Amino acid sequence: MANLGTFPLQFEPYLTNVDVSFWQRLTELKLDVYKLSDAAVSVHGAYQAGRQFSTTTQTTAPAGGETNSSGEPSALRALPSTIRLSADAFDSPTTSVPSSGNPGLTVRLMGQLYNANTIEDFIAINRAARLQQVGNQLWLDIARGQCWARPQLLNPFVMLSFADLKKYRYYYRCAFPAIPSRAPPTLVGSVVPLARAWADPADAKNAGEAGTRRVQALRLAYANYVRQTYESEGSAALVSPYFVIVRNKVVAGVEDPAAAEHEVSIHLLVDYPELSQACAASSGRELTVGFIDPCGLAANPGWPLRNLLLLLQYHHSRVAVGTEATTIRVVSLRDSTIWGQNRGAPATATAGGQDTPTPNAGALHLTVLLPSVPEMAAYQPPVASPPPDIAASTPGSGLSLPAAAFDWPAFLGKPVGWERHPEGKTGPRAIDLAAAMDPTHLATTAMELNLKLMKWRVAPDLNLAVIQQQRCLLLGAGTLGTYVARALLAWGIRHITFVDNGRVSFSNPVRQPLYQFSDCLNGGKWKAKAAAEQLKGVYPHAVTQGHVLTIPMPGHAVGDDQRTAAEKDLATLEALVRSHDVLFLLTDSREARWLPTLWGAYHGKTVINAALGFDGYLVMRHGYVPCGTHTVPGPSSSPGPGAGSADLSPQLGCYFCNDVVAPTDSLSDRTLDQQCTVTRPGLAPLASALAVELLITILQHPLGVRAPAPAAAAASNQTAPTSGAWMGDPPHQIRGFLTGFQQQQVVGQAYDKCTACSDTVLGAYHTDKYEFLWKVFNNYRADGDTGDIIEYSYLEALTGLHELKLQTEGLLADLDWGEEDDELDNTSSEDNVG
Repeated sequence: MANLGTFPLQFEPYLTNVDVSFWQRLTELKLDVYKLSDAAVSVHGAYQAGRQFSTTTQTTAPAGGETNSSGEPSALRALPSTIRLSADAFDSPTTSVPSSGNPGLTVRLMGQLYNANTIEDFIAINRAARLQQVGNQLWLDIARGQCWARPQLLNPFVMLSFADLKKYRYYYRCAFPAIPSRAPPTLVGSVVPLARAWADPADAKNAGEAGTRRVQALRLAYANYVRQTYESEGSAALVSPYFVIVRNKVVAGVEDPAAAEHEVSIHLLVDYPELSQACAASSGRELTVGFIDPCGLAANPGWPLRNLLLLLQYHHSRVAVGTEATTIRVVSLRDSTIWGQNRGAPATATAGGQDTPTPNAGALHLTVLLPSVPEMAAYQPPVASPPPDIAASTPGSGLSLPAAAFDWPAFLGKPVGWERHPEGKTGPRAIDLAAAMDPTHLATTAMELNLKLMKWRVAPDLNLAVIQQQRCLLLGAGTLGTYVARALLAWGIRHITFVDNGRVSFSNPVRQPLYQFSDCLNGGKWKAKAAAEQLKGVYPHAVTQGHVLTIPMPGHAVGDDQRTAAEKDLATLEALVRSHDVLFLLTDSREARWLPTLWGAYHGKTVINAALGFDGYLVMRHGYVPCGTHTVPGPSSSPGPGAGSADLSPQLGCYFCNDVVAPTDSLSDRTLDQQCTVTRPGLAPLASALAVELLITILQHPLGVRAPAPAAAAASNQTAPTSGAWMGDPPHQIRGFLTGFQQQQVVGQAYDKCTACSDTVLGAYHTDKYEFLWKVFNNYRADGDTGDIIEYSYLEALTGLHELKLQTEGLLADLDWGEEDDELDNTSSEDNVG
């Protein structure tokens, strides 16, 4: 062996290939899970067994892979030792499946990811100390013997990163710690193909055939080993990259190929100490250490062998005290597939560059000399203690390092392993995904970024999921409707539907933010259609539609010739109400809100109402009508968040509960200033924002739409609510006035004579449906005696408001004011306040 000479061992380092999906998953986890934490996160990568590829067509297979039959250089090139990190790096390795390649030739590496919160923190990380920390644990695992049973511990890695989530730039550095020995192992002779090393020297004629057969037997034994591990452990990801090979030596000239299966057996690395002694005492058994090698080079092993050799050197130094060195055999097992050409027999490149298996390729043999180190024999590892808790409770402490638990042995060099750039330089790598990302996907992630950042500090209990799953129906696509739509979109609500029957006029774009000058040309686009189109332009993933529909209204007669079209509109409108979760009443007339109010109560929807005056506004939510209280079957769809909880307060009123008259035609005989939106321009954004924020507060409340309103005293004093909801109890009504910049909260209970949400009205609608609606729209009833049609307020008669009005008028007529009227006229103004 001395004649062969010894040479330094050189190992091909790892090259990381971080898939885009890794950064996408890190972005999701950073926003949703890690937030401000910079504590270590367990991740895992994977490498494939080393492979080679062919760049030209060979007519004759080279014997050793270096030259062909004409003496020309081989066209084979080695793929680099690549560690791949993808989205499944954050999953448990026992539940994730290798994304590609042969699972038996895929090796998992367990590592730690340290993701800094700022670029300054990333730059300031002490890389040497971080590598030493991982090296400390690696050496303790070796010295304590834990790596025998858990060989994966020999392949740790550490990754430092910073994710700039606003610009989609990612910075990272990776290290694959290896501990050098002061007495390093050396290579005896050269690296040779395993088929040549295992050839039968006594049978020169069949030597190559015997070596090939034994390599095939090794692969068969390894396949069985992988299958058995998979069956016992439940996942091929647990297959160890290291194993022990025992080869039974046989006489030359074996003619039965089946006997080769018994020549080679695979054992766990934990069996090495026992098998080492057994094979040393038997001349018929040869012991070899094997590993899955990511390297494809013909003369060098890959990086995983470094720490394995240190483990073996430490073992032999302790069991063979007094011996100068120990010689071991190592098999570098690689993929036998050559990309594009069969290397084992004369062949041409396969069509399309397909992979072809090669019987005697993909396995190398090394003879390694392990010097004995007396200090290793005398070394006593420190007593095992629980690992330090580096899961930080405050931002920044996750990147700090615990104090060293022991003195670093003098017979070891400092850990090495920081990855270098292809040109050999050290430094962080950077990747910019913004240019490569789909712009619509960028819009989505950017929209969600600000929302998710709320959960980091200021609103950790914010439930974004319940917000973003809401489907909102906006009745009215004017000033209020367009502002409400933009605010809903800002909260991440994508399902927004507009209903309006108007066209965009030249006065609209300056007040209504979803319209442009071009929408006014040629008579103007339909508002509902234009609003949906513009909303898509703001956010391409918005699920939005515009419906050009007229909402039938009380007091606006529907003629017999109009009923067919009106019934079609009614069916479409009610279908829209049923298919949405939230109704926003944003129309420009009072009576246009009556039918949506009725349907909102009947179908158990969340209803938000916003109305404007010249310098004042009203924003309110309608009270939820419990199932069965109006003598009709329950709502046809889910009543919304929290609707199944017990009532904590009386039912809140709707927009019409304070009225003592029924809604009627308010659009006829109006002057120009009454036909246009004559309000202070700042009112609509204020009222729209309050309407949307009122909805968000409802959705965040445990009782949802049935949440109680704050008490009147608490509302007036602006004291903190006592509810358990983190946003507090949503108010019932918010009334604001720009004159004096005042705002008040008002609570109003449901009225049993309400013309929109009372049991009487809902029961009548449930019984007669459209016939009931025709009477409301046309304001008529049939006389009970003659059958004649009598025009009057049908809703007032139905609910009892008409009778109440008559009773009130009768009481006033019966009062005898007498001469006291003159005295009342002379009272001071202070007595009349209120």
